Amino acid sequence: MTGLTGCLGDSGTSGSDSIVFGIPVPTSGPPAVYGNGSVEAVEYAIQSQFDGEIAGKKVETAVRDTKGDPGVAVPAATELITEEDADVLLGGYVSASCLGIMDVAKREGVPYIPQATSVQITGENCNRYTFHHSPNSRQNAASILAAYENDVFDTLHIHHADLAGERDMADATEATLESTDAEVVERTTFPEGNEDFSTGISAMRDSDADAAFLIYNLGGVISFLSQAIQAGLKEEMEFIFPMVSPQLAAGAGEEAVEGVYGTNFFYWRQENALEFSDQYLESNDHRPRWWEAGSYEGAMELLSAIEREDGETAADGIISQLEGREFDWITSARWRECDHLSIKDMLLLRGKSPDEKEEESDYFSVAGTKSADVATLPCSEKACNMD
Repeated sequence: MTGLTGCLGDSGTSGSDSIVFGIPVPTSGPPAVYGNGSVEAVEYAIQSQFDGEIAGKKVETAVRDTKGDPGVAVPAATELITEEDADVLLGGYVSASCLGIMDVAKREGVPYIPQATSVQITGENCNRYTFHHSPNSRQNAASILAAYENDVFDTLHIHHADLAGERDMADATEATLESTDAEVVERTTFPEGNEDFSTGISAMRDSDADAAFLIYNLGGVISFLSQAIQAGLKEEMEFIFPMVSPQLAAGAGEEAVEGVYGTNFFYWRQENALEFSDQYLESNDHRPRWWEAGSYEGAMELLSAIEREDGETAADGIISQLEGREFDWITSARWRECDHLSIKDMLLLRGKSPDEKEEESDYFSVAGTKSADVATLPCSEKACNMD
């Protein structure tokens, strides 16, 4: 499968007997784990479900390294279309990169599935060529509601990076909890790149909240968890983190994640994902993580749309195949026709103790679920114009 990656080389053409799947993702630098996993998942979809071809046409992949930099991502996506003749695009992983790639997809008329959390993707920046699969920052609030309903907290302290996406998630969390008796007792912020969480830890302790929701990137969450444990805060309140993954346990230690909660749309142990997870493990020697599961589902939607179009890759045909469609490649979901946002269940995960683990990657259990509908703005309230 890996032999397909970039198999077009420098030829710049795919020919009418090929379908080219363009993947603009970071394959170097800190976010490379997400980009390389995306490439792996797309190629797994192509080979495991289509045997490498659709309607007699060979399906090929072309990859460009965005380095997680929006300034690199836009020309990378442009090259995939103009030099490699990419018929569809998937990837990005940095919200600013995805927003730039969206503009390229619209300009060139190529369907695109970004992997990022920005609400702008299906908000003011929406366009008919883009379908947003991974949950946006608002949808993560559905898992927080599941935490409240599962008696994890009655009072909550929100501590988040002073960034647009993190503010969106905090706003959505407060808005979603307004229909309950839960109380957000305090909301504090910290600057991007923060490594010292002592002030925030003191504020959380002083707030007497039952739980703290820390909204930041993986590196910041690992640093916070380490410092909070040293300060004894983990013994005083529950912790909830967005988009948790095995990377958190690997970075902070499995004993550190014991008992902590997290949001996500996928975990390999959820009941309806076990068959897919077992098959992925057999082919790739590791359990799928959320970014690989999301890339697989996104790839399957684009590829199956082309299959239903008998191998034709015209954008209008692919778009018509996706709009309003329900799908169930791993878990049940649907595309909203009004803004091309994917609606699915969000999970509440809880960290297992080392003794509870059944295998190496078995770090969490599913503690609750909630439809992303509860935290998603209705179409009537969104600034999305698909024209």
